[in-house]
Amino acid sequence: MTVPLSLLSSAADREREAWAQVPVLCDLGTDRGYVWVPRGTAATWPQGAHGTRALGDPWWLAVPRPLGPQVPERAWLQAPDAASALMHPGALRSALDIPADTAPGRSRP
Repeated sequence: MTVPLSLLSSAADREREAWAQVPVLCDLGTDRGYVWVPRGTAATWPQGAHGTRALGDPWWLAVPRPLGPQVPERAWLQAPDAASALMHPGALRSALDIPADTAPGRSRP
C-alpha cells in the first residue's frame, strides 16, 4: 500500500499501537510511504482515497535489506523482523480516516 508521507506520519502519530509491528518503508524521492498489507487488499481497496493506492499484481517493489545498507532516498522507518505483522486493511482504513463504505476502486474526495 502506498500512502503520502504526510498522511502516514499523522496516522502513525495518532494510533501508535496499530503501527507497532507493521513494516513501513519511506521513499523520500516520491514523498510516499509503503505499508505492508495482506495479498488481495488491492481488490477491495478504494484506489485513490486520500492519495493512497494498493499495489497488487502485477506491481512489485524493490526494497533495501532490513538490516543492510540503506539508500538515501529509500529507507525503512520500521524494518520487518520476526515479530512483524501485516497491517489489516480495516485498521489501515480507520487509521487513515477512509470510510468503510467507500467502494473498491473508487475514492471519495
